[in-house]
Amino acid sequence: MQSPVCRHDESFPSTTQTSDLYPLVYPGQYIPPPSADFQPSNEELECLWLPEGNRTRSPCNRRFASRMDLIDHLNHSHGVNGTAKRKIRCHWFLDVNNLLLCGREVCRASFPRHIDTHLKTAFACPHLGCAKYYSRHDVLRKHLKTHAG
Repeated sequence: MQSPVCRHDESFPSTTQTSDLYPLVYPGQYIPPPSADFQPSNEELECLWLPEGNRTRSPCNRRFASRMDLIDHLNHSHGVNGTAKRKIRCHWFLDVNNLLLCGREVCRASFPRHIDTHLKTAFACPHLGCAKYYSRHDVLRKHLKTHAG
């Protein structure tokens, strides 16, 4: 049997400890994607979308307990996922102090995945000695293939 590889993190002084979020992973082991409502922290998610017609140039600032609640809010309150729109321009604040918006245009189907890049979530590589973090789980899974070969 192969020996497990633990997630390396400063908060875990021993390499045999793991968190509930990132359990032991064996080389080549399949890591399933997180559920649609997965959020790798206990923090609330804040909507930093610039509402249309907002003259004060301030973000929405509503808070949500889960990723899906935030996506639903963007779809219904900000009209992001309208059926007539093929491309959606992202109005997410990258820097609220300097009023810097993302501005990237993404396909309607890719929009929830694009929003993941703005959320302060991080998926850590579970391999010992690898300190890489990714904002999307699918990118982490692609990176894990570099350790397998």
